[in-house]
Amino acid sequence: MKTCKFCGETEGLTTCDHPIWEFVAAHYFELKVGDSVRRWCEKREGRPPARVTEVQTYYIGSLSITLSIKGRPKKIVVKPTSLVRVLRDRNCDQVCCELHRCERGPGATFCADHWMSLEMVA
Repeated sequence: MKTCKFCGETEGLTTCDHPIWEFVAAHYFELKVGDSVRRWCEKREGRPPARVTEVQTYYIGSLSITLSIKGRPKKIVVKPTSLVRVLRDRNCDQVCCELHRCERGPGATFCADHWMSLEMVA
């Protein structure tokens, strides 16, 4: 059963539409030039992500991908179905009740976290 993230209310719920950027799981064959990527097993989050500069089919069952890491090119050969983390935009999707949401227009409903952050900037 869905409940409000902020107070636990179960009636009059909706989800937040605020866009956020997040690293999500993807396969190497889904990469496009310009994507920001991190290795699947990356432990230290402080490193800057690598940028994909070229994607080519290498041999049957493998891809050759050129990454730009801190401005230096590095070519890797991977299986197309191996996992990598890619920076993608998506909606926040936190569940919130009438008291903890703000409607900023048609199709733009923000949760309390994001509407407060917008008011602090203004």
